[in-house]
Amino acid sequence: MAVPEADVMQNGLMLFSEDTNRKLVDFISNADNASRLFPSIYEAIKNMMARGEVKYTADFTKAAKELMKKGELVLKPDKQGRIMPQLRDPDTNRVYEMVRLKIEDVPVDVAPSLISLQMQLTMAQVLSEIKEVAANVEALRLENHADRIAEAESVWLKLQQTVRLEDSRLREMQLLNIASSATEARCRLQANLALRISQLKEGSTKTKANNANTALAELTSIALMARSEYAAYTLLDEPGAAQECLRQLSSFMNENKLSSRDLLLEINSQSGVKRPDIVDGFHQIATDMTSAFKQLDTSSSRLLNEGDSSLPDDIDETDDVNGSTTEN
Repeated sequence: MAVPEADVMQNGLMLFSEDTNRKLVDFISNADNASRLFPSIYEAIKNMMARGEVKYTADFTKAAKELMKKGELVLKPDKQGRIMPQLRDPDTNRVYEMVRLKIEDVPVDVAPSLISLQMQLTMAQVLSEIKEVAANVEALRLENHADRIAEAESVWLKLQQTVRLEDSRLREMQLLNIASSATEARCRLQANLALRISQLKEGSTKTKANNANTALAELTSIALMARSEYAAYTLLDEPGAAQECLRQLSSFMNENKLSSRDLLLEINSQSGVKRPDIVDGFHQIATDMTSAFKQLDTSSSRLLNEGDSSLPDDIDETDDVNGSTTEN
């Protein structure tokens, strides 16, 4: 596993400014650099440039197809179970005709790579949004709540230290430990926050303000923990596990109405900080994640359906014919 560039850890594969984009042109012109910094982009480009595979398909005559449908001709396997290129009469075992093959070029399917690329860019945007809203919350210097955010930031600093380890095996072990500890911390914070939300309207004005401030700090820490989990699994080249971390964050926010502007505004109001930018930030994070995972699920479902529809229409009939062959 290659050690990532510092900018990857700092910016989370973000889109860069015009000046930075210009500087990156020379950098990514090197294939090795591109494969390390933008794996999904690089993979998509490689797939687009790759030549498709060659497939040999049976080309039956119209008369033979009709006889196969009636069960009067079958393809029979040899002793090793391999299909022989001969159409035979199942009763007499006489060869009716040799099966002709035609060569087809199978185009490269770049859809999965493009979906992965789109997802990576969207998640990079979410990571940036988490970083920005966390900075805004931290700037509030909420009394007695700085330790929660500090704990989450310490995980990110450990992550930055770990990617500098030269020993790849030790680096991989440490990344797994970081991801695991971040998940445990996130689950603990989520349980506390769920309870805190149910108590927002209870107690005195001071109690309500304290609960709201705690809720802001905990929500920020939860998002930061998920960010670290995502980065750790991405560095381990486990995109599925990385996406699951943010999917879990998205589910938690939706289930606890934290994707609702109304609840976020209520927390903001009771905390006394009056920061609509923080409300907008958390709402945008929730909206982007929900939209991204909905689109990912839809795209994956469409690919599966397209794969099913590409199967031959007469596959069931072929199975029946093979079944007849076995009986004979």
